[in-house]
Amino acid sequence: MRTFLLLVLACVVVTESRVDDVKTLLLQESIESVNIILKSNSKEIFEQFVKDVFKIHACSEESLCRAAEALKHAYRNTELYMLRRRLYSYAVYTGLQNCTVPNADESSMDKLLNDLKHCCQKLLRQKKHR
Repeated sequence: MRTFLLLVLACVVVTESRVDDVKTLLLQESIESVNIILKSNSKEIFEQFVKDVFKIHACSEESLCRAAEALKHAYRNTELYMLRRRLYSYAVYTGLQNCTVPNADESSMDKLLNDLKHCCQKLLRQKKHR
């Protein structure tokens, strides 16, 4: 019985570390996607306005989920679509699949992308210090 409990405990620890690895990877890929989008200087993207999810709520895992929702109605290009998918995947791994965008002011897409990038970087730093 002790051996079985040790095996179960070992499985839980390994699974938890894999989830953290996946979350870290998704944050890193989200930062890369934002950098690609910002470097593209696409008029179709930067002329858009989206809900400012970071104005009401500070940077958190929930605000990343809300950013994904805010990007849902934006102009769709491949990289923006992939960014939104990564943010949704991150939300799934954090257990926040059903988030809503508050009735907030709108901001430009580049402001949202920059805020999103800084938030991902902040969450990555927090994960490294744990």
